[in-house]
Amino acid sequence: MQSRLFTYLAALALTVTVCLPHTAAASLILNFDDVKASYNTGVLPAGYNGFTWTESGVKGDQWGVVDITYYQNSLLNKFDFPSNPNAVTNRSVTGLGAPEVAIASSTPFNFEGAYFGTWTWLNTTNLYGATSLTVTGKQGDKVVGTATFDLKPGPLVWQKLDFQNIDTLIIDAKGLGLWGQNFLMDNFTYDIAGPVSSPVPIPATALLLGSGLLGLALLRRREKCPA
Repeated sequence: MQSRLFTYLAALALTVTVCLPHTAAASLILNFDDVKASYNTGVLPAGYNGFTWTESGVKGDQWGVVDITYYQNSLLNKFDFPSNPNAVTNRSVTGLGAPEVAIASSTPFNFEGAYFGTWTWLNTTNLYGATSLTVTGKQGDKVVGTATFDLKPGPLVWQKLDFQNIDTLIIDAKGLGLWGQNFLMDNFTYDIAGPVSSPVPIPATALLLGSGLLGLALLRRREKCPA
């Protein structure tokens, strides 16, 4: 009986020590719906949500914000954005789609993915619409991950990328003509990168509890043993 009790308590101590649940970071989603967009293309505020949003094609220009009313009424498209009323675009207020744009942060982040689509009229890619994107996640000069995918007319499509611990996201757009690099993005999903942990982390409180239970088991066994 004593041996069985000792075995049970020791197993309980080990279980409590290594099997407590661990909380994962919650995803954050930027849907850009809090930005006041113009009927055509507004400007995403500098430093929006702590990120630096830049266009390499037009010096000093910011990303654009397009509202669904303009996209449906003026361009005669029937589909919605994943989160209405706004989506962001590399189409600046100058009317040009920068071929390369970047999203940077002083704090490392994990980029899960976003919805992407091309610039369309009558649900058909026009001469200003991007036909493919190459998305690259970098940490300093190191490339963490990259992916290339096509953009087709119709609803924006979710692209799951899972770039971990990056500080810069670069999006390179290819299109049909001289200014054919316009694309749309919505529901930018990410979380703040944390320190790298062991596969099975052992919290200090759980370790202390497990050690206490194991000590109690040893003490009880000692008291029951004959002198």
